[in-house]
Amino acid sequence: MSNHTDNNKPEEQVTIKTNPVDFAAAVAEAVKSALSKRENLLLDAGESAAFVVVSKSMWYTLNSEEKTPSPVRLNSRVRWRREELIAWTDAGCPNRSKWENLTA
Repeated sequence: MSNHTDNNKPEEQVTIKTNPVDFAAAVAEAVKSALSKRENLLLDAGESAAFVVVSKSMWYTLNSEEKTPSPVRLNSRVRWRREELIAWTDAGCPNRSKWENLTA
């Protein structure tokens, strides 16, 4: 009598035959999905405001009063660095000049 259990079965190898075009489309979709889940490194005013839990108009006010970190300007676009906002809030949200002295 054999002392063979299901746990001792050799693993089966599965070969899936697929069309290269289908495979490429599947890979492209997986990459697109992964990139869409990636957090943005730069945030616009609305995203920055939501990130620190204030209204967008309050964010604009704080920025004009230099109470936020300096934004990054990309042509006409104004953005804030996510990592800098994290560090800034961890430091207690100091005004811009104090923040720049802390990070210099």
